[in-house]
Amino acid sequence: MKTIRAAFAASLLLANLAHAVPQSVGNGFLGAVGIPFEKFAAAAGPWAQGAELKGPWKARAEKKGDVENFDLAVDAIVFGIPAAQVSAERVSGAVRRFTVRFDEAKMKNIKSSAGGLYAQVVANITALAGEPKASSPGGEKSFRYESSLITARKSGAKEVIVDFTPAK
Repeated sequence: MKTIRAAFAASLLLANLAHAVPQSVGNGFLGAVGIPFEKFAAAAGPWAQGAELKGPWKARAEKKGDVENFDLAVDAIVFGIPAAQVSAERVSGAVRRFTVRFDEAKMKNIKSSAGGLYAQVVANITALAGEPKASSPGGEKSFRYESSLITARKSGAKEVIVDFTPAK
């Protein structure tokens, strides 16, 4: 009987410990770094001279002078939407731009909103950063959030590009 009680007590202890395991950590950028990509790109840290690119990045083969280009080596959900590609451009050791490409054709199990992918991306950025600070006649919208400027634009019928640049 004592053996059964000890086994039962041990199983209760292990069950309680299992609840402490973070459930939101998984694969992708959030799992590798611990924060959503948009929070990382909006912070002041990545824009500093010599700052480390958090997470796994792959350098592109081409390098032009002091310009280096990197692609994120894991999946990322940015503004609540799966990104088709995330890239970084670094010049002389300082990040100059993060570019996020959303491609409706590559999104699985995601239904397009009534206004399309661009409308959904803009709505999600607005929910995070507030109303756009500028809009162009072509529909490009710019937002300021923390230490970055976020610019969203259409790139084809089913593709949206979002650039993060340092706010000045």
